[in-house]
Amino acid sequence: MTSAEIQQTVWNYLKGKGLNEKAIAGIMGNISQESSWNPTEIESGSGIGFGLCQWSFTRRTQLESYGTDLKHQLDFLWSEMTGQNLSTTHAEYQWQDGRNGYTYANFSGGNYTPSQSASAFCWCWERPNASEANESYRQSQAESFYTQYKGTGGDEDAKKIENAATWLINIANDNSHGYDQNNRWSPDYDCSSFVISGFEQAGIPLKTNGASYTGNMKSVCLSTGFTVVDWGGDVSKLMRGDILLNEVHHTCVYIGNNQIVQASANENGTATGGQTGDQTGTEIEVRSYYVFSSGWDCALRYKNGTSTPTNPNAGEVYTKLLSTPYNIKQLSQQQIDFLKTLSFNDTVKMKFTFDRNKKQIGINYLGNRLTFNNNGYIIKDVRTNGNIVIATSGSICYNYINPKYIKANS
Repeated sequence: MTSAEIQQTVWNYLKGKGLNEKAIAGIMGNISQESSWNPTEIESGSGIGFGLCQWSFTRRTQLESYGTDLKHQLDFLWSEMTGQNLSTTHAEYQWQDGRNGYTYANFSGGNYTPSQSASAFCWCWERPNASEANESYRQSQAESFYTQYKGTGGDEDAKKIENAATWLINIANDNSHGYDQNNRWSPDYDCSSFVISGFEQAGIPLKTNGASYTGNMKSVCLSTGFTVVDWGGDVSKLMRGDILLNEVHHTCVYIGNNQIVQASANENGTATGGQTGDQTGTEIEVRSYYVFSSGWDCALRYKNGTSTPTNPNAGEVYTKLLSTPYNIKQLSQQQIDFLKTLSFNDTVKMKFTFDRNKKQIGINYLGNRLTFNNNGYIIKDVRTNGNIVIATSGSICYNYINPKYIKANS
């Protein structure tokens, strides 16, 4: 995720909690100072601080016992600040009321300016050494974020975008759905009906409003709350859920982590005449971002967009944060058999990387939060430095941040 995506995620998360916008801006000003928006930041020199807010000592240990991906960090921050869900997050209430005269009631109630909110959060929650606080920078950043984001965000639009992205990924992961222009509104899809259906089922009424093919998608999107993204072909400026459109030939959806999800062609490489379902694993697929042969005419973003996938660095077919285990499909028996040979007690490294031909090619560092049973494997709370790469028949899927559950059944 880019810094801009992380900033949008934090704003949406805290706005969804009902926190006053001035207070949110104050928190974000502090994050700019603490980690420069790097959720895996480790304090230079001492190595003591970690994460967006540079948790240290016991607070860092508690965070790590809960989980260190972006969603866990935000949940943990909220618990420490409000005292909510402490037993779940393993946190302790950390707000110290009255420091430098600031109170939580005035902070959360919006009675401070963004600059004052930044100071309140700094002294009452972060509590840095005064000589290293750089309070004026926290304040200026808070004012800037408030100007940028006030009146925007909240969870509902972000949830709709995430639901669309999740649906599209799940369809790509389900081989009962393939590519066909003659039978394009389910169970098979073509590129435009796939994208339109993904947003329609998420409550963004593209099909209802008349979108039917690439040629009219832009006009319908613009009348349905989308805007054209000023991205200049720079993929780092895209957010998860942005639609990439060539108005004559093709469309797909960017899902983060330099990946897209698309319906491309049937098993014969053609638009019609194939069998129902995905015969190759690539008729509907997640793959690395690419520039379409005749270019992308535009990128379209719904309202303020979202960078808040359930697993914020997700974008792959198979790894995402869920409350229940998620079954990975399309693993070969050879892969499953290999996974069963892994030592889940190895706290240093585990070999878990495959190329497109399912050949083991690398080593990943996964930490030790792992369990195994006879039904397959489950990886829980993998540390932030863990990389998981799983090859499918059509693409390699990358995960750079801890999933809560990954499960493959034999």
